[in-house]
Amino acid sequence: MPSVFINQKEFQVKNGEFLIGWYEISSISQIKGLRDIEELRVLDLSNNKISEISDLEDLKYLQELFLGKNRINEIKGLEKLENLKHLSLNKNIIDQIKGLEKLIKLRKIGLSGNKITEIKGLSNLNSLGALFLDDNQITTIKGLENLSKLEYLFLTRNRIKEIEGLNNLTNLKTLYLSDNEIGEIKGLENLKNLEVLKISKNNIKEIKGLENLVNLKKLDLHRNQIKEIKGLENLTRLEELDLTDNKITEIKGLDNLKNLKSIILFKNPIKVIKDYGFKIARDLI
Repeated sequence: MPSVFINQKEFQVKNGEFLIGWYEISSISQIKGLRDIEELRVLDLSNNKISEISDLEDLKYLQELFLGKNRINEIKGLEKLENLKHLSLNKNIIDQIKGLEKLIKLRKIGLSGNKITEIKGLSNLNSLGALFLDDNQITTIKGLENLSKLEYLFLTRNRIKEIEGLNNLTNLKTLYLSDNEIGEIKGLENLKNLEVLKISKNNIKEIKGLENLVNLKKLDLHRNQIKEIKGLENLTRLEELDLTDNKITEIKGLDNLKNLKSIILFKNPIKVIKDYGFKIARDLI
């Protein structure tokens, strides 16, 4: 059974996996000593002090790499990992997406909690199914045009002002845009397979632009500036609706939503509640 030496101690590689969490080690500052373990499939070095990605070139069978919660500031040294399917670099200090062009088998990328300002360097990743970019400094949605297989996109807590650049993502099922600076719902017309949409904590004043989202099941618009419930007539599969902390005074526009199971309306100045036959949560104080 192959071994890894860390801080002059020997650790076993089990079934092609080495997960640092097994050993509660959090003091690694450099990746080394892995070149001879060609059969390695899963490598987890999360929650350490690594500042540079190195010494991974020979791990040609590696499929999953976890380097979250380190001190990495640049994506490099991954070019030869052509079988990589899952890459996690969450909670580092990366400011640019690059060095991924040859990793065409990637299906899931985690880059949340970094310092990224622009979405780019992903155009070759045609197999990508999930992209996590929460908690960055992104201002514009772009660079996703070729990701036609993308199903999950997370862009919560950025600096996005406009919904755009999503026209080709026709397989998208889940989209998170909460906690940005969005003032209008638009640019979603082609997302007919979308099932979950979260645009809470923005500056939206009107519910519109959702007419084509006929498969939507969950819609979260809490903490916006919405005054009226409307524009939901076509969302006949909608099951959950969150409109907490808006400026809604009347419950209406829900008659077509036969599958709606719950609507949350806490912190709205609603005076009259009509019985729609489903659960309504509101602030009674």
